[in-house]
Amino acid sequence: MSEWPIKTIAECASPEPYSTQIGPFGKALMAKEYTVSGVPVLRGVNVNAGRFYDDGFVFISEEKADELAKYESYPGDVLLVHKGTLGEIGLMPESRKHSRYIMGNSMMRVRCDRAKLLPEYLYYWLTSSDGQHYLFSRVSQVGVPQLQRPLTTLREAAFPVPPLPQQRRIAHILGTLDDKIELNRRMNRTLEAIARAIFKSWFIDFDPVIDNAILNGKPIPDEFAERAEVRREILARSQPSPPTPLPEVEGRNYRGGFGFAGLVEKARELRRKETPAEEILWELLRDRRLLDLKFRRQHQIGDYVADFYCHERELVIELDGGIHRTREAKDAKRDAYMQTLGLTVLRIPNADVLENPDGVLSRIMEVVQLSPSPSGRGGGEGVASYRHLFPDSFQDSPPRQDPEGMGGPSCR
Repeated sequence: MSEWPIKTIAECASPEPYSTQIGPFGKALMAKEYTVSGVPVLRGVNVNAGRFYDDGFVFISEEKADELAKYESYPGDVLLVHKGTLGEIGLMPESRKHSRYIMGNSMMRVRCDRAKLLPEYLYYWLTSSDGQHYLFSRVSQVGVPQLQRPLTTLREAAFPVPPLPQQRRIAHILGTLDDKIELNRRMNRTLEAIARAIFKSWFIDFDPVIDNAILNGKPIPDEFAERAEVRREILARSQPSPPTPLPEVEGRNYRGGFGFAGLVEKARELRRKETPAEEILWELLRDRRLLDLKFRRQHQIGDYVADFYCHERELVIELDGGIHRTREAKDAKRDAYMQTLGLTVLRIPNADVLENPDGVLSRIMEVVQLSPSPSGRGGGEGVASYRHLFPDSFQDSPPRQDPEGMGGPSCR
C-alpha cells in the first residue's frame, strides 16, 4: 500500500466540465420552485448510511431542470453531503426510478475518470476513517455544520490510488460485505415484523386459545365472537393434504405431479446460487412459516424451474431482476404454460423483496386467500403445531405438572 501513488480527487476526476461540482446555491434554486412532480432534487435524506434512497424527493419542473443541467447527477457519480448531515456518502446507481436527478444545495458530486479511478473505490475511501477524518477536520462550526470551501476541500482530498485491478478487488470485497450487512439488516426487520405478528396472534387476538375452544366445543366469550368466526373459516381449510399424486409413467423421476426433463441439476445449482432476494423470501416461506403452507424453491414444472411453488394453493412465485425487462416474451410464454396447468403465477420484482418484504408477504397472502385450496390444506396461521401449549377454554386452567426431569423452581 505504501507503494501506491498519492493523488488528489482533482487529478482523478473526469476531464469533462463540472466533473467535481457543488449543488446550486442562493437564488439558483429556491423552495418556491418545488413542484409536486417532475425531476427529483437530491438532498441529504437520499444519501444515508452509505446507501442511495430513491424516494422522499422534492421535485422541480423539466424546464427548471434544463436550466440547472450542470447540476445533474448520472449513474456512477459519487455523492457527498457538504452541509447539514455531514459525512454521508453515496453512489448514484445504474438502476434508478427516474431518468434525471438534480443536486440540491447541500450536495456535491465527483465524476471519476474511470481510466484512473473507480467510483466504487473512491466511495469506500471517503467512507473510511481516513476519508471521514479528512472531511470532518475541515468543518465550520459556525451556524449549520458545513465544509469550509466545500468544492476546494473536495478537489484537494489526497489518497492512495492503486492500479485499477486492485481497486476493483478492494471495491468488490467491501461491496460484498456491505451487501451481506444490508441483507442481514433487512432480514432482521422482517423477522421482527413476523415476531410482532405472532405476538399479536397469540397474546392479543388469542388465536390458539380460540382454536382450541372451537375444536373442543367450548363456549367463546362475546368479545371474541367476531375473531372466532375468522378462525372457524381458517380451521375449516386446515385439513391434512392428500398424498401428492404420482404419474403413471415409469422409469422417470417426478415431484409434485410434474415430470422432470433433465433439469434436476439446474434446479440444484439455482438453489446453491440463490440471489439475495430469493434468500430473504425463502427464509419467510420455508418450514410452513406463511399460513402453514408448504413452499418449495427452484421447483421444476414441465420444462421450467419455478422460483417458488406451493402445491396446496397451485401458486407459482417468480422473482424478477432487471434482466426480465429484456425477456418479457419468454416470461409471457412461461406464464401461459403454467396457467394452462391451472396454476396462478405471481411475479414480484427483486427490489420489492429487498425493500418491502412485509408488502410482498401481504401480496402473497392476498393471492392465497383468494385462491381455493385443492387439497384443503393451507389456511392456518402457523400456530397449529403450538396449539397444545394453550388452554382449550377461557376458564382458569389448573397448574400443569412439571415434565419429568424438569422439576426445578425456575420451571414452576
